[in-house]
Amino acid sequence: KGESKEEILKNYTDCGEFLLNTSGSGFYADVQIQKINDEITLYCFQTPGGGSIYLFDTADGIVMVDTGYGIYAADAKRMFKDYGLDISRLKFIIVTHADADHCGAGGAYDVPAYMHPGTLEIIRCGNRAWGSIHESSTLEKVYTTMIAYFSHWNPSKEKNIRLFPEDSAERIGNFPHLATVPVGNIDVNILLSDGGHQFGQLILYSEDADLLFTADTLMNFTSFDSSRRNYNSIADFLVTSVNVDSELARKERKSAVALALEHEAKTGRKCLICGGHGTISKLNSEGKLETVGSVEHYTHKA
Repeated sequence: KGESKEEILKNYTDCGEFLLNTSGSGFYADVQIQKINDEITLYCFQTPGGGSIYLFDTADGIVMVDTGYGIYAADAKRMFKDYGLDISRLKFIIVTHADADHCGAGGAYDVPAYMHPGTLEIIRCGNRAWGSIHESSTLEKVYTTMIAYFSHWNPSKEKNIRLFPEDSAERIGNFPHLATVPVGNIDVNILLSDGGHQFGQLILYSEDADLLFTADTLMNFTSFDSSRRNYNSIADFLVTSVNVDSELARKERKSAVALALEHEAKTGRKCLICGGHGTISKLNSEGKLETVGSVEHYTHKA
């Protein structure tokens, strides 16, 4: 965008310093605990920087949706233990997309990791814009490399990776329906986004549990504290937009909202929107996202 080299370098160093300073003794999280039914509790862990980690604690094991950054893996495991979650019960991971803050700690868990084939390709090639109109962007390639370095990139080992189908003619709402995955006693539908944020990004929908995981397509920005807003602005500055295709991103965001509203009209129940960042939220009467329930602040016990 014409910014000076010094300003670009400062943003990269600010990013690295933030991740370093918010790991270990500086780690914290904001946590929501949502009872889904008698057998399932959903935990949302907002890490200091990057995406939220979701854990389904079910009667027959734990299922993770997105892993957070690799640099936070040890802190996340310590946090899970503090919440009484035995991570040795982890059955599998669902990775919504290949950005480092969503898949970058997968290698810390020796369990199957389910993802779209495009996500695996992005992991392999190290370019978050692969498969998009900006695939040849030097900014995207450099950013992917630098954030991997700063965040201790450690995605799931290939022996553990399981792939969903590339596409499907069947649809739920406006999204192709790739698969249905049982999580405890509920079914989670795996949907394919339009690729506006990133090629191969998944959206997860469970009608019986009133849940819609929108990854980085739709999130409650008003729930971000100033520290998270400042950190997220670094990526916007360095790649001009975190969406690899802004037009498609707008389209898929409208489709996600439409699916939530369709769910509410059909079931008469509110749809809980679990964004890739921020709080578990619901649409209010004005169509704005508002946080559901309480949020507690976590720091490591002494």
